[in-house]
Amino acid sequence: MKRLNVLIAGIATVFSFQFASAQKTGAVLQEHSSALTVIGKDQVSSFSLTQIVDLSSIRVKQDGDEVAKQSRIGLNADFNIYPKSNWGFGTTIIFNQNTTEFTNSNTKTTTSEFGAFANISRIEVLSPTTAIYGRIGAGYLTDITKITSGSNSNKETNDGFALRGTVGMPIQLNNLLHGTPYVQYQYHKGKVDDGKFTDNTFNLGMTLEGYLRCSEDYSCDSKVGYKHSEQAYDAGKNMLSFWTNANFSTGTTKTTYDDPAENTTDKHSGVDLSVDYTRYLWKGIGLGAKIKINNNVQESKDFDFKISQTELQFRPQMVFQGPWDGAARNLFLNVDGIFGSNTIKTTSGSNSSTFKDKISGFGLGVGYNCFFSDNIAIAPIINYDWLTLKDDESGNKQKQNELSLGIGLRAIF
Repeated sequence: MKRLNVLIAGIATVFSFQFASAQKTGAVLQEHSSALTVIGKDQVSSFSLTQIVDLSSIRVKQDGDEVAKQSRIGLNADFNIYPKSNWGFGTTIIFNQNTTEFTNSNTKTTTSEFGAFANISRIEVLSPTTAIYGRIGAGYLTDITKITSGSNSNKETNDGFALRGTVGMPIQLNNLLHGTPYVQYQYHKGKVDDGKFTDNTFNLGMTLEGYLRCSEDYSCDSKVGYKHSEQAYDAGKNMLSFWTNANFSTGTTKTTYDDPAENTTDKHSGVDLSVDYTRYLWKGIGLGAKIKINNNVQESKDFDFKISQTELQFRPQMVFQGPWDGAARNLFLNVDGIFGSNTIKTTSGSNSSTFKDKISGFGLGVGYNCFFSDNIAIAPIINYDWLTLKDDESGNKQKQNELSLGIGLRAIF
């Protein structure tokens, strides 16, 4: 029996840091402050750590009654070490799970992805401010979709061998911060419950990375008497925050079933971006805005069916820092207004339908800026949003409450 798997994608938060410890072996380290310039034979031992963290819980109410709830869990940990010359090795660990439950119809859909890769990397310094790296990973990925309706349930598992190739170009933005455009290809081949599949996916994106040498550049704010953050919130200061990597992906999944013998081809693509900017107009008080874009498309050639979901949000915000000295000044409160839309479009043959909700509301966020230098911080944050979704055609309204936990990378300038 032919199947159509609908992609449910979560929003991810990315931060990436590289730490390097110099080992002098008679060669003189270059004087540039970028860690890119200290990668050379027998000169440094370094490791990089990238994490994608996403935790959220959503509840939807209509006429005061709960009709649906959704939860997301996401983790993508990437650890690489360069013990010799420009060559490195490492591992990537992936775990993502999305659960959507419709209370009024007693149905629940859970999609899970988990796996691991072993990586080999090569990095070359192109200039004092620019480098390029190539990375090849081999591993195993498992995708599970489980649908439960009442006492009935159906589960489909796709698992198998995977290869991943990535090329990135870190470009120095200041003495520690780098913007890294990257392109990635992933090949995934394996078994489904009664057949086999192959998936080819291309990713094109942009992320921020911080390159820090423990012996020279890296120091926690607490170790230097909170001097890193002493002037971070003065009037005239600016803060740029990335809560995801900017990413575009597209791919094709081909599945061959044994009983009955048949083939299916599905296409998928997506866009993900979440970034905000704040300018401090007064000491400890800033104004800014956040832009959030998320789009997912899944298409089945065999069913002549296509579904796309696009969420857009614009969030003007006020930021209040803790009115104290020392560690407490790095506490912050965000007060957001929320405006946007959520559009779902389905196409089957020559027929199509569009469902669009206008989004309005407000949100509160409480977090802490953990400084590693005068201009880089990691910021864990807890958000709670009160949203109203209004159907663009009927005018019907739904109330949605969302609790989420994220981690962002912030640049202060």
